Amino acid sequence: MAQNPGYNPNFDTQWSTNQWSSTTAPPPAYGHTPLPGQQPVFAQPMPNQPTNPRHLGSEPMFCVCPHCKKEGMSSTQKDTGLGNHLGALGCIIVGCVLGCCFIPYCIDDLKDTVHTCSSCQRVIGTKTHFLIF
Repeated sequence: MAQNPGYNPNFDTQWSTNQWSSTTAPPPAYGHTPLPGQQPVFAQPMPNQPTNPRHLGSEPMFCVCPHCKKEGMSSTQKDTGLGNHLGALGCIIVGCVLGCCFIPYCIDDLKDTVHTCSSCQRVIGTKTHFLIF
C-alpha cells in the first residue's frame, strides 16, 4: 500500500515569487495564435432576437425591442386585468359585498404588467396572470 507523504514545511518556500526561470518560458496566451497546421477560428456575433412576449415578467427586464431592435431595459406599467376582476368576483361570492370587493383592485400582484420599449415607447408585450385561450 502506498503511503501519502507527510506535511513538508518547506513546500511553500520552494516556490519563488518568479516561478518562470530563464530556462523555461510561460505558456502561450489563450486565443491569440493557432497551433501550427490549424486554421484560426473566428466567432460570429449572434443576431439579437426580439424578446418573446410570453417570457416577460412582472418587473422591468433587459430585452430586445421587436419594433426598433434596440437592447435595453423595458419600462413597466401596472394595469387592471383579469386577476383583479376574478379577485373581486371571489370576494362577492364569499360574501364581502359592502366595499370589500374593491380590495383586489388595490393589489399590484393581481394586475397585468405592460412592458414598453425605453427607446421607441412602443408596447413589447403584456404579462398576464391568467391566459384565456
